[in-house]
Amino acid sequence: MKTFFHICLTAHSEVLLRSVEDVALMTNITAVAAHRSEVQMLTDSQMSTHLHETVMCDDVNKFVWSQELSLTKAFNSRHSRRGPLFDGKPYILQIQGPHHMQMALTYSLRQGLHHGQSETAFDYPWSTCNQLFVNERGVGPLQAMYRTRSEVRDFLPKNYSEFPDNWQADSNGILLRKSFEELGLVENWYGTARNYMYSMMRRTSEEWISEQTKDRVDGPAITLDMLERGYSTQEIAAMLAFEGNTKFNSRGFSDMELCSLIDNRMIGRFGVSSVYSLTSKQKEILANELRKDIGVRSEKQIARCLVMKYNG
Repeated sequence: MKTFFHICLTAHSEVLLRSVEDVALMTNITAVAAHRSEVQMLTDSQMSTHLHETVMCDDVNKFVWSQELSLTKAFNSRHSRRGPLFDGKPYILQIQGPHHMQMALTYSLRQGLHHGQSETAFDYPWSTCNQLFVNERGVGPLQAMYRTRSEVRDFLPKNYSEFPDNWQADSNGILLRKSFEELGLVENWYGTARNYMYSMMRRTSEEWISEQTKDRVDGPAITLDMLERGYSTQEIAAMLAFEGNTKFNSRGFSDMELCSLIDNRMIGRFGVSSVYSLTSKQKEILANELRKDIGVRSEKQIARCLVMKYNG
C-alpha cells in the first residue's frame, strides 16, 4: 500500500530558480524522477531556495535520491557549478489522516504567499496551486504549446524517452502539472472548489490545528514550522503574518528578478557566463553596485543571488 509523504529539499544559501529556464529544469526533472520511481506526484511548490512536494509512493528514498542527483547534475551543468546542490539530508515527513493531509497540502500550496512572493497563493506561478479547480474557479487550464512526443522530448533529459504520450509543455518548455501530477486526487481531498479557495485564503488558527485531532493518529498536528525546516521562530511568525496580506510589497525585487539582472546585465563585463565563475572580489564589486545603484536593501538576498557567505 502506498504511503503519503511531504518532502522538502533546501538550498538556503543560494538561489535555485535564477530564471524561467531553471523552473523548467526543476519541474521537468522532478517529473522524470517521479515517473522512473513509480511515484505519484500530488503537488509541488518551487521557491527560490527550496522545493516542497507531496507524493504517494512505496519507496520515497529511491525517488528523493533520484531527484536530488538528477537536479544537482543538471543545475551544475547549466551554471558551471560544482558540489552538492541541497543542504544536508532532505526532510521527509510521512502523513497520516485526512485532516493532516489537507493541512500539509494547504501549507505546501501556499508557499508563495508565506514567503511574501505574491499577494495570494493563486498569484504565485511556480506551484500546483493555480492549476487546481481551474474550471470551477473560472480561470481555465494552462495552454499547452508543445504536445507531441518529439516536441516534449526536447525539454527532458537526453537519455529519457519512456515518458507517457499525454505529457505536454507550455511556451517556456515547462511540463504542465496535469501531465505528471494527480490533480484530480488532490481536488478530491478538498471536495469542492469553494472549500479549496477557502483553504487557500484561511488564516492559520488553533481551531484549524485542532481539527487534526479528529484523525486519531500518532504524531503531532501539521504546522508550518514543521514543514519549513531551517527557519527561525521569528521567520515563521513573519510567514504567518503574510496570510493577512498586511505586509505584501510588490515593489521589491524577487530573487529571480535580481538573479536575472545579475546574470544578464552585470556579470558579462568580467568575461564569465555564470555567477559561480566570479571571484570573491568581483562578487563584492557587484554587491556594492546592487546596494548603491540598484537600491537592494536585503543583504541576505544579495548574498543568495551572488552565492556569497551571509554573516547576518
